[in-house]
Amino acid sequence: FTNARFKNEYQNISLSAISKLDDEKVDIATMLEKGVIKSAAKPVKVLANGDIERAVEVYANAFSVTAAEKIEKAGGKAIVA
Repeated sequence: FTNARFKNEYQNISLSAISKLDDEKVDIATMLEKGVIKSAAKPVKVLANGDIERAVEVYANAFSVTAAEKIEKAGGKAIVA
């Protein structure tokens, strides 16, 4: 027996994709509107691929530890929604 059916399947998004958005507040609705994610039905996880150099409030279902550190180092906030 396994717990595989209970595993969350995240939509992964990189910091470089978030840094290309011109918004100061990036949430799931914004990502969907800008075409960064395909569906709001699946949870979103932010990964640390790339860099971010400006303060942004990012709302997502999960963050990698390094992604959260990079966002906060740039003066932004990583908020689990």
